[in-house]
Amino acid sequence: MVGIRMVLFTVLIGALASRTFGTPLVVHHILRPIRTDCSVPEAGSKPFFYGTNNLACIYLTHIGLHRKKRSLQLPVHNFVHSFIYYDGWFAEFGTKDTTLRRHSPKNAHCGPKIMYPPAGFSKLPFDCIRRCASKYHLVFGQYNLLNNNCHYFSNRMMEVLCHEVTCPLWCL
Repeated sequence: MVGIRMVLFTVLIGALASRTFGTPLVVHHILRPIRTDCSVPEAGSKPFFYGTNNLACIYLTHIGLHRKKRSLQLPVHNFVHSFIYYDGWFAEFGTKDTTLRRHSPKNAHCGPKIMYPPAGFSKLPFDCIRRCASKYHLVFGQYNLLNNNCHYFSNRMMEVLCHEVTCPLWCL
């Protein structure tokens, strides 16, 4: 018990000192190599892309109200659903689960768009991203419109693809 109190006291003093004296507080004791720039392709790297899909179209299709029109009437706010495309796979996060598929995201008729140029380049094997996606709910929680939606998922997957040299521990 004394050991735990000492650690907590040390962390508290370190946090106060960092605010007072400007010294950085070290939180992680495990040093891992990371890449600082993924915008330039390296030998053996593959591009990854950020993509979007029209959210209004997805919801209208889901509830059976979608019908072809001469001109699409968009809501005042242009909401989009985001996904990642890497190594021939689409990865997306929704209200029920994380989906990995070889073909374009759900509701392909809603006009999914892959943004060019690539968001970056990665050497990670797809199996790592598959594991990260499958454990996403366990690590970051269930879907939440404000705190944990498809955009958070896409950003986290792009961080892994861009900066990680090896598969992160939370994905293993």
